[in-house]
Formats: sequence, structure tokens, C-alpha cells
Amino acid sequence: MPGANPYSIAKNGVNALTRGLALEYAPHGIRVNAIVPGMIDTPVGVDRVADATGRDRDEITAVRAAQVPMRRQGSAWNIADEADGQRRQRDGSGPGVTGDHGLP
Repeated sequence: MPGANPYSIAKNGVNALTRGLALEYAPHGIRVNAIVPGMIDTPVGVDRVADATGRDRDEITAVRAAQVPMRRQGSAWNIADEADGQRRQRDGSGPGVTGDHGLP
């Protein structure tokens, strides 16, 4: 797909940065996480492919969903929920989680 290379490069850069920072700050008790979504139903993930290939959006959605073990793409809400879950874990407001993951 045209334009996929910059996206792939950026996503892999975020992964590498996250791993590097996690290794660097782990001795200080600091966790570094990234949310790296897979197949998400977005204009970039679905609509751009439909426009570039002339295929129907529903067909592309079905093909993409078939590539996911749960047989469905995620949504922007799934990503927001994950971010909220990480925030709750960090500040201790989630159930059964303590908020002791930072430097004094």
C-alpha cells in the first residue's frame, strides 16, 4: 500500500524507543510502556486501502478481521481503554494495584 513505509518505520521506532527506555530506567523502578495496537478500524487502516484498491470497505474490514485471532478489528475506544488501564495501574486507582512505580 502506498505510504505504508513511513508508518511502519515510525511504529518500529516507537517500539525500539520503548524497549531502550525500559531497559535504561528499570534499575530506578520506572516502567516504560507503549500501546501498540494491531488491526484497528480507522481511516488509515481501512478507508485508505479501499480508496487505493477500489474494493468495498466491508470487504476490506472482513479480510483484516480474519487476520486477527479474535476475528475482529479493534477500535479507537479499545486503545483509550488500554491507556486508561495503564494510568490506573500507574496511579494505583485500579483494583488491587499499588501506586509505587516512580522515583521519589
